[in-house]
Amino acid sequence: MPHWMPISGKHHVFHYRNIDMVVVCFATDEEKAAALVPKDLSLLKIPQLPGQAAVNLIFAKYRQNDEIGPYMETIIAIPVLVAGKLPFLYV
Repeated sequence: MPHWMPISGKHHVFHYRNIDMVVVCFATDEEKAAALVPKDLSLLKIPQLPGQAAVNLIFAKYRQNDEIGPYMETIIAIPVLVAGKLPFLYV
């Protein structure tokens, strides 16, 4: 969902099979990453890299799944804390 929408409490379970996936993890400017997540979430701090935030860039090719058929996607996932303590990936 876009970063300006409220956090959803709904969870969906889909089964994917026959997947190719590449995940690239890197650090980026903390202020720029914070601008992408809702204000009620906080970035997961990296003590060894002050001023930096972790980001995961995911490239995926899904050949089989339970819902919509084959597709490819690129995902940006930022590690965040909900209520200052519960870790999640904001996608």
